[in-house]
Amino acid sequence: MTGQLRFVRGRHRSERLWRRALSHARAAASGDLDAQARLFDDLSQLRRSASALHPAAPPPPSTRPRPRAT
Repeated sequence: MTGQLRFVRGRHRSERLWRRALSHARAAASGDLDAQARLFDDLSQLRRSASALHPAAPPPPSTRPRPRAT
């Protein structure tokens, strides 16, 4: 049950981040440099939260031949 609540809380947090990023994007489109910096911060937070919810896949196995033990 705790995992489900955490997921819902995380989803709501990301929705707030998206809304905030959109408002900063609108302000940045008008040439506001502070809004551009805040938009960059919002997008990096969204990327971090997305990677926390969906961790990257493990690297593929190596296709390089292994050295032979002698």
